Amino acid sequence: GICGRTRAETFDADGFYRTGDLGMLDGDGYLWYHGRNDDRFKVKGATVYPSEVEEALHRIDGVEGAFVTDVPGPGGDQVGALVVAGLTPDALDTAVRAGLSSFKVPSLWYVTERMEDVPRTTTGKVAKSALQDLIGKSGKKIGAATTTGETFQKGTRQ
Repeated sequence: GICGRTRAETFDADGFYRTGDLGMLDGDGYLWYHGRNDDRFKVKGATVYPSEVEEALHRIDGVEGAFVTDVPGPGGDQVGALVVAGLTPDALDTAVRAGLSSFKVPSLWYVTERMEDVPRTTTGKVAKSALQDLIGKSGKKIGAATTTGETFQKGTRQ
C-alpha cells in the first residue's frame, strides 16, 4: 500500500512507518512481539487480543497449538478458539480461566489432535475467515445445551 505514495503520506512526523504491529521493549532491550493492532476485537465493549488468549492456552500442559479469533454470534462477537490438544473443551475452559479475565475466555471451542485441521492459506498462514467458519459452525459452546446425540469426540464435531 505504499507504492506510489509520497514520503509525507507514508511516514509520520517523526519518520516512522505505522506497520500495525504491537510490541514491547523490556528492560534488557529485547523486543517482544504481541500481535497486530488490527487483530484485536471487541466482545461486549471489551478489547480482546487473540495473541494474549493464545499465549494463555499455550501455557496449558498438552496444548500443541492455539488459534483464537472473533466469531460472529446473535448477541455480537464471541471469542472462539481452535486448540490442538488431547484435552476436552471443558478441561481447557477450566484451565485457561486461571490466567485470563472472564471476557477473554473463549465461549466457543473446537478441539482437535491434528495440526492439519487448522485452516491455512496457500502461504501457510492461518486462514482467518475459514477459522471463524469452522469454530462458528462446529465449535462447542461451553455452558450451552447440545443437540440430542451430539457429544464431544476428539478430532470430530465439537
